[in-house]
Amino acid sequence: MATDYRTRLTDLHFFYSKKRNMLHSIKKYKYYDEKKYKRLLFLEISAIVLFVTSIIVLILALSLGWIKPIKSSSKKIDIQQLWKESNYSEIIDYTSGKLASDHFNYTLLTYRGLSAFYQSEIEPEISLKNNYINLAISDLRKIFATGIEDTTGKIDYALGKLYFEKGVFFYDQSIYHLLRSLDYGFSVSDINYMLGLAYSSLGIYEKSLEFFQKTLDNGDRSRLIIAVTEYNKGNLDAAYKYLDEIITTTDDESIKNACLYWIAKVYLDKKDYTNAIKIFNRIIKDNPKSADAYYYLGIIYKNQNNIVKARAAFRNALNINSSHAGAFKESSNL
Repeated sequence: MATDYRTRLTDLHFFYSKKRNMLHSIKKYKYYDEKKYKRLLFLEISAIVLFVTSIIVLILALSLGWIKPIKSSSKKIDIQQLWKESNYSEIIDYTSGKLASDHFNYTLLTYRGLSAFYQSEIEPEISLKNNYINLAISDLRKIFATGIEDTTGKIDYALGKLYFEKGVFFYDQSIYHLLRSLDYGFSVSDINYMLGLAYSSLGIYEKSLEFFQKTLDNGDRSRLIIAVTEYNKGNLDAAYKYLDEIITTTDDESIKNACLYWIAKVYLDKKDYTNAIKIFNRIIKDNPKSADAYYYLGIIYKNQNNIVKARAAFRNALNINSSHAGAFKESSNL
C-alpha cells in the first residue's frame, strides 16, 4: 500500500515537472517569436522609408536638372542630312551602332569611313586624329571586301591620303591608292603633290619629278621641291636653274634661305669651292645657328687640306648641335 502511494507521488511529481518544463518552453518560444516579429517589422519600415526617400531624391534631381531623363531611341536619324551638314561625329556615332550588328554594310562603312577621314583632317588632338585615321582606313578597306566597286575614285583617294598621313613607311600604299583614284578620273589639287613627295621620299626621283611638275601652279614652294628633286637625281644644272629663278622672284624669306642652301650645295658638288664658301658664309651671317652651314664649310676646308679651318668649322657645328652626326664623324677622323 505504501509502495503504491509512493509510486503515485512519483508519477504526480513527474507530471507536474513535465508540465512546468512545457510552460517554460512555451514562454521562451513566445519571447523569441515576439523578438523576431519586432525585427522583421523594423526591416519593413526601414525599406519603406528608404524607398520613399529615394523617390523624393530622384524627383528633386530631375527637377533641378542633376539627372537628364533618358531620351527615346526611336528618333529617326536622317544620315543624308547629317552628311550635308558635315556632322561627321554624329554620323560616326550613329553608324557605329548599326555596324555592330551589320559589319559589312557598304553604305554604313562608306559613311563612317569617309566621316572619319574628314574628321581626321580637322582634329587638332594628335591621338584622336590617329584614331580617326585608323578607323577610316579600317572601314574603307572593308568596302573592298564587300565586292562592290567604287568607280568614283573617292575611296581610293581617301585611302591614299590617309596612308600618306601615316608616314613614309606607308607611302607605297599611298601611291597605290592615289594612282587608282587618278585612273578612275578623280582629280583634286593635292594628289600630284602627295605623289611627288611620296616618290621622292622613296628615292624614285624620276616619278617624283613627273608629278611635281604637274603642281607648278602651287607656287614657289612646289618649284623648290622640284629643284631639290632635280638635285637628288644629280641634275645639278637643272636644279640651279630652278633655284636661281625662285630666289629672284619669291618674296618668301624662308624659301629664299632654302634656295641659298641648295645653291651652295650645287656649288659644293661642282667643286666650285669659292662660290660655295661665299654662300655658306652668307647663310651663317643671316643664321648663326646653322650647324649644317658650318658642317659643309668644314667639308670644303677638308677637301682643300685646310685642316685647321676644317676642325674649327666642325667644332662650331657641334657647339650648335652636339648630335650632328656628320660633324661628329668628320671631326673624329681629323
